[in-house]
Amino acid sequence: MNDNIPQFLPPTVKGKTLINTCDYINNDIKNIIDDADKTILIGLKRLPEESKPRDKTLRKLYLYINGHDNDISDFIEAIKERNITLAWTNDPTRAAKTFAQLLTDFSRM
Repeated sequence: MNDNIPQFLPPTVKGKTLINTCDYINNDIKNIIDDADKTILIGLKRLPEESKPRDKTLRKLYLYINGHDNDISDFIEAIKERNITLAWTNDPTRAAKTFAQLLTDFSRM
């Protein structure tokens, strides 16, 4: 039975799983994503060379951005390659970025 447990899940499967189980894992969400209370995407942030983007921060895109899983996965890989992460806030006065706005911002970086 243990041999049937996959050792790797594609990011798209992880994204779908997060979305489909969000109601059930609400209490444990802080272990799955960073700053679970910050759900408003405000943009991209270039990291210093010694830092790396954290998957727990990036996977929030699957939950809070409308987009196709494959597009989100490709975007996450592209920003990781350039050492860029996402900036999130819990300030309701801030306007959330759309996926299209993120792509535009990324093309200008």
